[in-house]
Amino acid sequence: MEFLAQYKNFINNSITVKTQTFFTSYSGKICLLLLGLIAVSFSSIFIHLGEQDLNPSSVVFSRFWITTVLYGGWIGFKHFRDSDQELDPENSIYSTEQLGQNSLTQNFTWSRDIIIIGIFLGFCFCANQVIWSWSLEHTSIANSTILHNLTPIFTALGAYLFLNQRFDNQFIFGMLLAIMGAISIEVADLSFGFDRFEGDIAALISALFYSGYLLAIEKLRDKLDIISIVFGCCFIGCILIFPLLLIHGDTLFPHTLSAWLSVIALAVVCQGVGQALIAYCLKTVSSGIVALLHLLCPCFTAIEAWLIFNQSLSIENLLGFTTILIGLYIGLSSSAARK
Repeated sequence: MEFLAQYKNFINNSITVKTQTFFTSYSGKICLLLLGLIAVSFSSIFIHLGEQDLNPSSVVFSRFWITTVLYGGWIGFKHFRDSDQELDPENSIYSTEQLGQNSLTQNFTWSRDIIIIGIFLGFCFCANQVIWSWSLEHTSIANSTILHNLTPIFTALGAYLFLNQRFDNQFIFGMLLAIMGAISIEVADLSFGFDRFEGDIAALISALFYSGYLLAIEKLRDKLDIISIVFGCCFIGCILIFPLLLIHGDTLFPHTLSAWLSVIALAVVCQGVGQALIAYCLKTVSSGIVALLHLLCPCFTAIEAWLIFNQSLSIENLLGFTTILIGLYIGLSSSAARK
């Protein structure tokens, strides 16, 4: 019996070590990133359901404050538990070293650079969400989606200028091919008109802000943990968007059960899980690769709409998906894909 117990512990420890090794490897981070993007891809569905009761700004505000409350509670609980275990180490289930390793809120020194980048992070994500929602009201969904899919270009350019990252010709070719595939999915619904010009510009600006959001996270990942980054981003977003709601007299909270479920799912699944996984991977995976893989989100959303709402997938959609995958394979295979 003692042998069986030792063998069982050996197997469990081996599985744990292999699992930890996989998820800390580059391949493991890519898998986690894909899971995060799948979670984020549900945002279009949850936003659509939430906007049946709320306006776009109120949906964004609900997304921020719910995530802030959840992550703030998590941070408070971790601090309370860790401080309690430090006061009574004999009855703690963790050793002193394990306490430092298991804490989700790492110790770090606040500096002016961290504060500035943190505020910039929250501003970029808040501006991205609000401006993109506004663009959808002033231009077609196809126009907005196509322009927003230019995010990888802005992110790669920003990484080159501000983070000293270099991208070879293979990566650039794969990125352009994947962008062409993403554009081809919506090109049939593309429309032109002077009355849509403001909405098109807004969609383009939202892509710029999302690029800034990814670059800011990559800069902060060497200094802050994931929990602090997501909490700080949403907290700053709440502060920035709250005055806009008061000025326009918008509703702060949902009135129906379906709207509550939509914004809670948006906060938990898309922000709390999806954006957190993306932030986690940005310590190993460059923001250019993350932005490139974001082109899979329209594919995931189309498949989800097909499964949930029984929306049809055309041959053009499938060809666009295939082109995106080929472009991603070329880009990820380049030497510039790794940090």
